[in-house]
Amino acid sequence: MNKINSVIALVLVIALSALAFACAPAKAPLDPDAAFEKILSEVKFAETLEDASSYAEYTLGELPEGAEARIYTAGGQNVDCAMLIKVQNEADISVVENAVKAYIESMMDEAQHYDPAQLPKLEKARTKVLGTSYIVVVTDDIEAVNRILY
Repeated sequence: MNKINSVIALVLVIALSALAFACAPAKAPLDPDAAFEKILSEVKFAETLEDASSYAEYTLGELPEGAEARIYTAGGQNVDCAMLIKVQNEADISVVENAVKAYIESMMDEAQHYDPAQLPKLEKARTKVLGTSYIVVVTDDIEAVNRILY
């Protein structure tokens, strides 16, 4: 009898757990523009970020046709930055990923020679793909970035 009660109790716990999981509200998809605005307003950066969007081609190289880039960077020796790159189709995201990877590697190379204290920020850079949008954040305030993006 004790075995039967134990089995019934276990089945009930599993069933209730499955029901609770199934009834939990699904997380709404993250809006790239809203997430980026939160990053700009809530994340702490080493310095005030400046709009460098007009230098997107210089910063990231050639982006896919029709791509839109919002790029904010810190001045001086700081590598802190926030970027939102939007492309017209998901197939172009890989081009953006490669451009960002090259940018981060270039910044790491410069930091190694001029300011090694900046390397940890670059090593923990956060990226997030949201459909046809790609977000990049370089900062020490990773907890805030994770709270917004993940």
